[in-house]
Amino acid sequence: MDYTISSIDRALRMLEALAELPGSGVTELAKKTGCTKSQTFRILYTLEARGFVIKDAERNYRLGFQTMLLGDQARRQSPLIAAAQPFVNELYDRLKENILLIVRHELHSACILLRSSPDRDKIFADIGRTGPLHAGGGPKILLANAPQSIQDQVLSGELPGFTAKTVRDPDRLRTLLEQIRRDGWTLSDGELDDHKRSLATPVRDATGTVVAALSVTGASDRLRDAFLTDAREALVSTAGRLSVALGYRGAPVIAS
Repeated sequence: MDYTISSIDRALRMLEALAELPGSGVTELAKKTGCTKSQTFRILYTLEARGFVIKDAERNYRLGFQTMLLGDQARRQSPLIAAAQPFVNELYDRLKENILLIVRHELHSACILLRSSPDRDKIFADIGRTGPLHAGGGPKILLANAPQSIQDQVLSGELPGFTAKTVRDPDRLRTLLEQIRRDGWTLSDGELDDHKRSLATPVRDATGTVVAALSVTGASDRLRDAFLTDAREALVSTAGRLSVALGYRGAPVIAS
């Protein structure tokens, strides 16, 4: 039995569409969500009245402050973020590079915690931003450890190329995912940005399930091989201790 309330589902899809397409008008949002223009207008009117969206002078819409307040509370109430924050800070203090905690949301990756290195180049990820699962260090960790049904859906679908180094061949990706599961870490070199590298490893909960990927990301000219050797050991060790804090009692991964 389906207990979904259609009107609420449409309103939530509208918020998701605005997160992806800020500054959109009624026509564009109706097309994106599959709602009629009349439904879209009424949903936006209601959300605006509650502070969840803002309409500008050109009658385009953006997320309102109420969504920001809810997002802040969601972060505060997340056991994963609460547990991870001190470990992310510790790793940042040691490496002085961007440290990210990434999770899987359906067929996408999403950054939920980020300690940015000051005065550094902009990276692909930002808190709340969704991305692919087939490219990048953290996303590939998540895909490699996702249920087989999720892997099949991703690998049988469109695999966008972000750079010339993005792996788009499903068979080659399957081989890479097997290697990632064996190694317990991965290095992404220019897959999302020609000039960025990322090193990532899994974070597990009490059941042994991979619930997140911990990653260090930065410019390729800083994340050179000598740095990566030390960073990999620190990253894997930190992710292991975070996993223990989440209740994991399995065998630790040894960086090699």
